[in-house]
This record gives sequence, C-alpha cells and structure tokens, in this order.
Amino acid sequence: MEYLCQKYALGDHWYPRDLRGRARVDEYTHWHHTFTRFHAASLFRELLMSGEPNSQEVEKLERYNRKVTQHLDKYYLKDHDFLCGNEISIADILCICELTQLYAVGKESLYMDNPKVAKWVDRVKRACGPSFDESHKLINRVRDSYLKRQKTASKM
Repeated sequence: MEYLCQKYALGDHWYPRDLRGRARVDEYTHWHHTFTRFHAASLFRELLMSGEPNSQEVEKLERYNRKVTQHLDKYYLKDHDFLCGNEISIADILCICELTQLYAVGKESLYMDNPKVAKWVDRVKRACGPSFDESHKLINRVRDSYLKRQKTASKM
C-alpha cells in the first residue's frame, strides 16, 4: 500500500511524506500484522472454516480481539479521529478490513461495543464513501450465509 501511495501520488494523508506522520502509520502497520490481523483472521477461520469450532479456542480469540480493540481505543484513537492522526490513512484501511472479518461471522460486538472504536468505524466508512460498501459486498454475502448456517444448525 505504501508503494501505491507513492507511485500514484495519492493524498498525503494516506501515507504521509512527513517523517513523523509516516512513522506513526508504519508503527501501526507493523503492529497490525501481529495483533489486529492475526487475531481477527484467526477467529474468522475458527468460526467459518473449521467445521466444528473449538469453543475454548473461540473464547480465547474473543478475549484477544477485545484486547486489540482496547489497544485501538486507548493508544491509537486516544487523541485522534483516525488511527494515525485526524485524517484517514492506510492504517485505517488495513484495520477496518480485518475487523470486518469479525462482522462476517457475527462477532462485530467485539469492536462495536467500544464507543470510541464504533465512532471510528463510522468515520472510516464516511471517509471511504460508497467505495466502502462496494468493496465489502463479499463480506456481506459471507455474513448472510454464515448467519443462515448458524440459524439452521441451532434448529437441529
């Protein structure tokens, strides 16, 4: 993403030229892979692709995802509207895409129950405009299918 921002001279807010701003985005993107991405994707896989989810593993991953949300709230969103400042950046895009995996498996409460993170989600959606919904059509279909499957399984 950094490459694309530079190659196509996208708005400076996406990946700042200013070294301090860029360092903040880099800080999140490095943290993202080990925390936001790992834990959200792990829970998504456990619930959607494992056949019969391991309830202990699901509980553990839910706890980790709540910790990620808490860190987003207390550290990244502490003094800013977006993760790395007061304008949207690639950090916000990376993060929201991982969190929407939780939405796909009906676990959005893990982040939406946090008021500061819920407001941030709304800001990101507004900043992205119609392209947010367009790019998440597949996630919405996965969610519909998953919830339908859960409802059918609970009737058995």
